Amino acid sequence: MVTVLCGFKGCGKSVVGRALAEIKKVQFVDLDALIEQHFCKGKAEQLSFRDIYKRIGPIPFRKLEKATLAQYSPQEDVVFSVGGGTLMDTENVEMLKKLGFLVYLSVDDDLLFERIMADGIPATFNENDPRGSFDLLMTQRRGIYEKACEISIDLTPYSVEEAAKAILGVIK
Repeated sequence: MVTVLCGFKGCGKSVVGRALAEIKKVQFVDLDALIEQHFCKGKAEQLSFRDIYKRIGPIPFRKLEKATLAQYSPQEDVVFSVGGGTLMDTENVEMLKKLGFLVYLSVDDDLLFERIMADGIPATFNENDPRGSFDLLMTQRRGIYEKACEISIDLTPYSVEEAAKAILGVIK
C-alpha cells in the first residue's frame, strides 16, 4: 500500500515520511524531487523545486506537478510525500487516491509558521505580509486536506520518530 503524506509546507511530510519509510522498510518518494527530475531531465542546469516554481510561476508549476504525478506509478509499497498545494487540484486528489491511502499531517499554526519562516519567506507568500499569506493559505487549504485525506494526525506533540510510529499505528 502506498502511504501518501499530505499537508502544508513545513508540517513534516518529508522528515516524518523518511522515518516512516525506514520503519516500514520501504522506499520514500517525494513529489518535489520527482518534479525536479522531470523538469531538469536533459538540461545541464539542475534546479530545486522552489527555483522551478520561481522561474516558471505558479500556473506552469502546477501543470508540471500534475504531469509528473500522472507519470508516477509505484510498483511497490512506498511512502509518498506531496507538496502543500498538490491537493488543491481535484484531478491530483483523484490520482493520489488511486495510488494509496492519504494522510493529512497537521501542526499547530504558530509552530508551523515559525518553521516555515526559519527558511525565509516562501515564494507563495506575500513578502509584505507573510503571516497574512500563511493564514489565508491555511484557511483555503485546511478543509481541502481534511476532506481529501482518509485520516488526519496532529503532529504538534510528537518527535519525528513518535510521529512516524503514530502514523504507522493508524494506517495498519
